[in-house]
Amino acid sequence: MRILAVAVLLAACGGGSRPEGQQGGLCRADGTCDPGLVCDDGRCVGLDGGMGPIRDGIAFPDAATMTCANDSALEPNDSPQMAFPTGVATQQNAVTFAGLAICPPGDQDFYRVDLVTLGTLKVAIAFEPLDELALAIENADGSTRAVGMTSAVQELTATAVDLQPGSYFVHVSAANGFGFNNYRMSISVTP
Repeated sequence: MRILAVAVLLAACGGGSRPEGQQGGLCRADGTCDPGLVCDDGRCVGLDGGMGPIRDGIAFPDAATMTCANDSALEPNDSPQMAFPTGVATQQNAVTFAGLAICPPGDQDFYRVDLVTLGTLKVAIAFEPLDELALAIENADGSTRAVGMTSAVQELTATAVDLQPGSYFVHVSAANGFGFNNYRMSISVTP
């Protein structure tokens, strides 16, 4: 019975799976890990190019260096049904938003553009050097009209041409589906 209890305790505490201080193992009592690793939530994890810990193969920026922008005035905008109405094409030809964030990790942002005439929709985003972001212009049915192409380091541009009048959605998310980052965005419509 005593041996079974010790085995259960070791399994519950992660003992025996990986030595202390090594990748995936428990941190040492003094909070240290082997070179190239950091102690994160009691476990030794690697770093993704110095950007943040890697857990289960997914890189997470270091929360100590990342402060999410406060874009609460545009939230909630986590689905096409809750998309923030931009006013582009109905009230103005272009708009720029600063201080936007894909945060917490896994967040998605949607923005609605309502075209009243045939036109071209262009969207550009620029983001911080943490997690890569993804950009898409989508139809009302969720199908993709254009995807963001790299225009510079940490910048994406998507352009959809010959769009019929109707509602379209700008969709910004973490490229890996789990990350987070701050960004700014410009949206324009031309006939």
